Amino acid sequence: MSTTRASDLGLSPADHPEHWERYYAQVGEAERMPWYCAGLDPDVERALDAHRIAPGARVLDVGTGPANHAFELARRGFRVTGIDLSPSVIERARAAARELGLDVSLAAVDVLTGAIVGGPFDVALDRGCFHCLFSRVRDGYAARIDELLAPGGRLLLKTFSHEDEGTGGPHRFHPDELDAVFGGRFERLELTKTIYQGTMPEKPKALFTVWRKTA
Repeated sequence: MSTTRASDLGLSPADHPEHWERYYAQVGEAERMPWYCAGLDPDVERALDAHRIAPGARVLDVGTGPANHAFELARRGFRVTGIDLSPSVIERARAAARELGLDVSLAAVDVLTGAIVGGPFDVALDRGCFHCLFSRVRDGYAARIDELLAPGGRLLLKTFSHEDEGTGGPHRFHPDELDAVFGGRFERLELTKTIYQGTMPEKPKALFTVWRKTA
């Protein structure tokens, strides 16, 4: 099955609801999405173990899309809330959760401004939302994640890396940029150079970081 990028549909990378609603409306199968990987992203799975994040923890999956990561976390015993800008992808994810018999809370809401229930959360997982945001809202994003996390809560963040040579798609971050956004509110526990698992023929270089809320 071929990968369908936003640019293939004439859509530019953006962080507004209309972009994602149009994308998900035209790309039905999760397996066609560039960021899709079966099972948990290996970096996420490793971090849960390395940072002793145990089943039962409350997890917010930011930009959940078709919710495959939310489902995998629920299967492992985590209490999961998945949010996304696109109402249609959330409706499809809810139907899939019912079919699979999984207890996952799913809501079409903007992480920056919407009312998010189920918190405070022990973990926020962002595997592809933050690096799609415009620079002007990045500080607001960090403040909102800080607000949503319980004391000592962790942010698991995966972004494209500045070492990737590609030009299209999400922003490519240098570690210093991440420190500038999150360092005032979070302690960085991990920075790993890795790849972005997905359906793309060549896997982009990525950064996987783990942050702990400091207050």
